[in-house]
Amino acid sequence: MTQKSAALQPARDDSVMAFEVKPLDVRGRVLRLGAVIDEIISKHDYPDAVSMLLGEAVALAALLGSTLKFDGKLTLQTQTDGPVSMLVADYTTP
Repeated sequence: MTQKSAALQPARDDSVMAFEVKPLDVRGRVLRLGAVIDEIISKHDYPDAVSMLLGEAVALAALLGSTLKFDGKLTLQTQTDGPVSMLVADYTTP
């Protein structure tokens, strides 16, 4: 598959894709969450603000976890004095 044809492929849900723009010395990752995040959030009756925080935590855990170079688990945990005192999101390597 050529680079051009790969770029024309439709994005898949629940995936992380690394990218690089060599002339600009830029690297990054694109995350697309679909059914997985919908399933996680729909199992709970959280207020919208909490659902947003949970979605952001899951996205961050997936982005950081996708950089692991070994089989394992990454746990993202936040603690605050705010309305959501603790938030935890786990990522297990595929």
